[in-house]
Amino acid sequence: MGGFRHLAEARRESQPLLRPLNGRAVVERVALTGVTNDENPEVELILAVELPGRESYTAAHRQVVSRYVKHNLVPGSTVPVRVDAADPSRLEIG
Repeated sequence: MGGFRHLAEARRESQPLLRPLNGRAVVERVALTGVTNDENPEVELILAVELPGRESYTAAHRQVVSRYVKHNLVPGSTVPVRVDAADPSRLEIG
């Protein structure tokens, strides 16, 4: 049954963000997951997310990033984010 749960989560994550909100996030932690896509690494990030008019929050996020910009994702760096207005746990960097 656990496989179906992971499939549902993957399907939800692949859906486009609905009514995205633009904000920024400070990288608190970054780790390579060991997964790559066309030589681009997937990273797991812990982010302090800030959205206009909302309380800041901490989010864990995984995303494949360009191997050419991976070195910019270091603790303390700020990145632009787009957050799903209906589900703030869904976001994307860039």
